[in-house]
Amino acid sequence: MSKDNTPRDGLPNMTNTQAIAAIIKCGKRMDARSFGAANDGNISCLVDNGTIWITASGVSKGHLTPDDVLSISSNPSKDSKISSEYKMHLAIYENNPQALAIVHAHPVTATAFAVCGKPLELPILPEVIMNLGGVIPVVPYARPGTQELADNLIPYAQKYRAVLLQNHGVVCWGRDIWQAYAHMETVEHYARILLACQAIGNPHLLTKEQIEELLPH
Repeated sequence: MSKDNTPRDGLPNMTNTQAIAAIIKCGKRMDARSFGAANDGNISCLVDNGTIWITASGVSKGHLTPDDVLSISSNPSKDSKISSEYKMHLAIYENNPQALAIVHAHPVTATAFAVCGKPLELPILPEVIMNLGGVIPVVPYARPGTQELADNLIPYAQKYRAVLLQNHGVVCWGRDIWQAYAHMETVEHYARILLACQAIGNPHLLTKEQIEELLPH
């Protein structure tokens, strides 16, 4: 739902069963790409009946079952099994009507940039500029699962499609689970290339004019 609790246009035309299946498949892909260790990360999506589905807490994303994908209310009970990061997901949904799915993970290279407090912002790849706007900023640290972390994300929710969480990981959102997941792959690939460029030295940067040509008008 949007911040004023009115239904959104353009919600994914998915049933609850399809949404759960997509989250499980996305979790397996995240696990196959080593985008986290143990039970790291969480995935959610918003479907056309207004329900938000999110992964359960304490479950490996590579071993999700339908019982591990739960519906989320705006104020879950303390004994709920939903991901402890649900407040972060709600903050994004409530502040960006274009966000219909969210993927949070800890890919190694991008998370290393997050730990070092370094945004991914050198204009070197057209695909990053076209798909993510060219900049993946760092959201200030707050303890995972807290309202403070959710509040820290709010200023970034509308302007960006992916962010680094300082000393934590990466969060991406999109129009569906697969776009959100693709953004995660793009962020990690970008981070790895940036790291290699730093080792080699003197990367060629796209000019302001070249960047403008890539951005939507």
